[in-house]
Amino acid sequence: MGTFADKFCARGAQIPEEKEQEFLERLEKLFQAGGMMEVDRISLFGIETATLRKARMNNWGMDFCYNYFEEDYWENAGYNRKRNEVWSGKIGWREFNITMVSAYVLENLYREGADGG
Repeated sequence: MGTFADKFCARGAQIPEEKEQEFLERLEKLFQAGGMMEVDRISLFGIETATLRKARMNNWGMDFCYNYFEEDYWENAGYNRKRNEVWSGKIGWREFNITMVSAYVLENLYREGADGG
């Protein structure tokens, strides 16, 4: 069981280049404050295991599936830098949901041409 979310904005609406770095910093802080965690696979003495770490922005964006506060996995979500958009699958109904909906709102506030912007 879970919930899906997305955003509505005018076709072609983009985050202005001069505001992109500010947006990315705020988005990363939002995901970290919301408890989003990345799965990191490591090998220790020849044994592979998975660990969790705070979600962080990379050259390609962000990709996470675990929320620290609700101690639960959901479908992957994050930010795609190539397409400049927040994305998600099923986001549940607790902290993961609240954080993703907040990220969609933040993204929409930065887009030029978006409804209400």
